[in-house]
Amino acid sequence: MLKQIGLIITVGLCIGARAVVAPDESGLCLSAPELRKTYEFLHAEDELGLTIAKKFEVSKEVGAGCAGAFERFSKTYLLMKKSGVNLKDALRTGLIFAKENTERFKNFFEFFEMTYLKENFDFDFERSYEIAFKLSKDFAGSPTRARKDFEKAAEFCQKKSGLDLPIKKCAEIAVEVARASAHFQESSFLAFEQTFSFIRQSPQIEASMKEALEIALTVIKYGPVAPTNFKESFKFATDAGHGLGLKSSQALAFSLEQAKASNKSSLLPVYE
Repeated sequence: MLKQIGLIITVGLCIGARAVVAPDESGLCLSAPELRKTYEFLHAEDELGLTIAKKFEVSKEVGAGCAGAFERFSKTYLLMKKSGVNLKDALRTGLIFAKENTERFKNFFEFFEMTYLKENFDFDFERSYEIAFKLSKDFAGSPTRARKDFEKAAEFCQKKSGLDLPIKKCAEIAVEVARASAHFQESSFLAFEQTFSFIRQSPQIEASMKEALEIALTVIKYGPVAPTNFKESFKFATDAGHGLGLKSSQALAFSLEQAKASNKSSLLPVYE
């Protein structure tokens, strides 16, 4: 027994030197309760087949995520386990999100659950995992704003009269709107919806509802001022009295050029 405890302590010291600490804003890290809960959890997960030393190693790593780390770890692990993924991969994913903040964890959990487990959007595992990861851990903007913009865009697409798009296509549109939210201080969905409405309400623009969706998506990808540049350019281009007096197709092409030129930097601004 003493040899076993000695082994655990030795392993723990080695891991402690490498652990990534994720303290709260005060700089404090309440790690002990997270470590204990993780060890107890792993002890009950016989299917993993972990040694005592490995359980302790994993528990230390989760504990380094500070308050709330166990919940993020266990919920992510169980979500992956439920999906049927290899348990070692489920464990690795759980460790990734043990170290992330609550909002990024929430994004991963909810996006994966929405697109894969709830049978809402009929994506396969790989696509759902990719979407969830890109809109959580790898997302540069506000995770909360991305989640809200996704939900609003998905609802808009499914309920908009006349669209008649497959639910999977609606999900893809919502994903693109959510990704764009990193570059908007307020809502990328609002910019998308307003651009779409402008296109549909302009008698000069000869575009179907589906084409209007694609144009609106293209415009918001150019950043926060692109929708304004697009709309103002189109009005100017079609004004025969004080503008260019272009035909619809020419005016649309010109407006998209102006939308694309909305950002002079190679990188769009990111709003967290």
